Amino acid sequence: MQVRALLDEHSQLVDNTDSATVSKYSEYLSTVLRVQTILSSLKHDNAGEEAKSAENYINNYLKKVESPHIDKITDSTAALSALEKELTSLKDVSAINDIVRDGRVKKALAAVSEESELASILENIYEGLMEKVQSAERSLASRYNSLEGEGGQGGRSPNAMIPPGKRGPSGLRGRVTLKDLNPAGSARHLSASQAFAFPEQCQLLLRQADLAFYSQAPADIDHAAELYRRIVDRLGFLKFAKFSQEPPRPLVKAYQSLETIAKVTLFSEITLKSVYDQAKLRIQRLVLGLDMWGHDELWVPRMSVPYYDGELDFGLDLLKDEEELVEDYEKEVTENRATTVHVGKSKQKLSSTLQSVEATISQLEAPNGPLKMAIYQIAAFNPQLKAKRQEIRAILKSLKGKFKEPPIDYIKVLDCLSTLVDTTMKPSSILKGLKTAAELYKSRKSYKDEKYGELMEDYLIDEIKTLEGSISDLEDGFTTRADHTIELDDPKCIKILASNEKIRALFKEYRNSFPKEVIEDLNDALDKYESLVATRNKAIVEVNSCILLLLEARESAASLKAQSEWLGQKTLQIDPNLPFVAHWLRRARDALQFTMMQQLNHQRRAIRFWGLGKDMRSNGSIPVANSVILRTERRKNRETFNKCLERYAESVRNSWPLHKNRAGPIYTLNKTQLDELKQLKTIEVDGRKKTEHSALVNIDPTSPHPFRNYTDIRLRQVRLWLVGADCTPNESGKKLVTASLIQMGDETIQNQYMEDLSFSHDHVQISFEYFADEVLTREQALYASVNVRQEIEKYHYIGARADNSSIAAIGPFATWKIVLPVTQNTNQGLNISKVKDAFFEFRGTSQSALDR
Repeated sequence: MQVRALLDEHSQLVDNTDSATVSKYSEYLSTVLRVQTILSSLKHDNAGEEAKSAENYINNYLKKVESPHIDKITDSTAALSALEKELTSLKDVSAINDIVRDGRVKKALAAVSEESELASILENIYEGLMEKVQSAERSLASRYNSLEGEGGQGGRSPNAMIPPGKRGPSGLRGRVTLKDLNPAGSARHLSASQAFAFPEQCQLLLRQADLAFYSQAPADIDHAAELYRRIVDRLGFLKFAKFSQEPPRPLVKAYQSLETIAKVTLFSEITLKSVYDQAKLRIQRLVLGLDMWGHDELWVPRMSVPYYDGELDFGLDLLKDEEELVEDYEKEVTENRATTVHVGKSKQKLSSTLQSVEATISQLEAPNGPLKMAIYQIAAFNPQLKAKRQEIRAILKSLKGKFKEPPIDYIKVLDCLSTLVDTTMKPSSILKGLKTAAELYKSRKSYKDEKYGELMEDYLIDEIKTLEGSISDLEDGFTTRADHTIELDDPKCIKILASNEKIRALFKEYRNSFPKEVIEDLNDALDKYESLVATRNKAIVEVNSCILLLLEARESAASLKAQSEWLGQKTLQIDPNLPFVAHWLRRARDALQFTMMQQLNHQRRAIRFWGLGKDMRSNGSIPVANSVILRTERRKNRETFNKCLERYAESVRNSWPLHKNRAGPIYTLNKTQLDELKQLKTIEVDGRKKTEHSALVNIDPTSPHPFRNYTDIRLRQVRLWLVGADCTPNESGKKLVTASLIQMGDETIQNQYMEDLSFSHDHVQISFEYFADEVLTREQALYASVNVRQEIEKYHYIGARADNSSIAAIGPFATWKIVLPVTQNTNQGLNISKVKDAFFEFRGTSQSALDR
């Protein structure tokens, strides 16, 4: 049935005679997929082995290349439609066994054949296309001829008595045959006798694509995608080229000749493969909708604005020196004065570039790095999402008798909604003119990386699609996914990209499809489900981005190491006029330029978090990233920050509570949250089992909260009090309870006009300890019972004095994870079963709301 999918993509090539036949096949396949989806949803409701077996049979059937004969389709479609009707009318899930037993599904599916009408249609299309290609080649070949050249004039002797020599013979008339030279995906172009993609040219093209990628503006993203695709197409022959093969293919020999005979370049194979892999990996990251460094629009660092000033002061001065070095070298080359001194300098720059790449790898792999943090987020929210979906399923089943013939399949659409991923870029922009982008993303399976192989197997998304339509389009996209065997809660399951506005509209459309008399029972659960989908899927995208960044950095490091090692032996033999010497110097300059662009990007984001700059873009278009332009960008950052300071001068900050023995604002856990916390769980982290009590608590500014009209709330202390908790006394005879209070990273801060601003940063873990035997009532939850003073007391906010080491303070409006670890050293003998009152206490600073 995969043949039918090919026709879907090329339906315009099907003539009117065959279109009716293709429509019948399409109707048949749609019916098969609907039955498969129903069986998949029933399987999660413990329908029995018969449902699982029937679904697996359909999965295998859909993977077949062959198709049924047309005369088998009508009866089979009717049988499957009847089966679908019976399955959808089920009131008792256990009845599924009676419907699918005795191989009924297998009997309903039409037998496939290698000689089906559908296969014939595809063969006719292929033959017609090939005839057109061959006709074009014949037409071009006959139009271009090589005329014979005249023989050269005979030589003349200085002796006038000797007659001139004979004129040389004329050449023979020849013919030039033209062939298409599009190397993407074809090995036959290895027979080309000339190199058509120079390493240095490809590197320059990659740089132009990277500059466009940096901007994040829709037009620039389109341009970046097109340039990356052009590189991937142009270097597609590398999938088949074997540079070590003897004798080499003509195209490989041409590249080797550039190094050994023409001596105009070095490291052709290493450089081309590096550029090819980087272009593929970056286009895959571009598909995810994140920026060049793997961040979405909401991500912010918590470092201070002065911290980036220090980094930029040093880096921009160094960049100016790098630019002058490249300019001096290029000038000396034009004047034929280049020396081996430049070769030595280029080697030094190569080493510094390698150190920068290795630092990136270390940062990504760090225990508290973005990869580990995103995996932690998935582990925290995936079970919550699964449980919430099961809860909604149960509600839907209990309400089934209250409405007739629903307009949509509620349970199936509920599953579809869990695949949505918010992207700040317009989905059509991401894949505009670039259908191969999603296919390239799937090609990441071809990477065989020993170090990250397990991560790739566990987390890399199997398929990516985009959506700009309605719920029915979402349902179609989910139903036609390539692999139906991947579980819905598996991070690898298909993800469908849509704008934030579109995702909100889809959930609203889903809510509005319910009758008014039942929606009240679902509203709260659907709100939480929507929030969990966004948070969990965002973490999955971040993990994918981190893995691709790691692959990219490791590939770049391997390329640089190979060149550096070779240079160690060959420095004195390299012609300083080689284009590759300029390439090494430029590569070091370009790497520093992008580092400075990253620092400017992070400073802009830091200003947004510290100063609540509402309309600040994280990126800007920079056509040429030289030090002069980057200094201008830095000055703009400073001006923006000063405007934030001026705006904050309009009101005075308040600290609360005034006295240490007074309680700050209190947020009480509800019964559901407390019941979840009371459950003792055993989890596995990095192969080790841990026992803990844990629960997620979401504090939302749009729901009732204790912070009144406070704005720009920044926390100094966060406490969790469990009234009535008990544990084994410590050596001092005190019952010490320890809690980890983890702000999960996605938070909302309200500005002075009570406008909600959303941010995303690494999660923040805060430890709190108190003496449980001193807190038997809420009134006893006082400063005297606290055992630990948290260092967030020293975190800063705008208006306070900040230096290079300052860290921005966090706010309360976020999802908090409460963890009470139970080990032989911590919370030994902890018992919270009798706790009836559990609450957060917050202490911090804020500003008052302003009237416009």
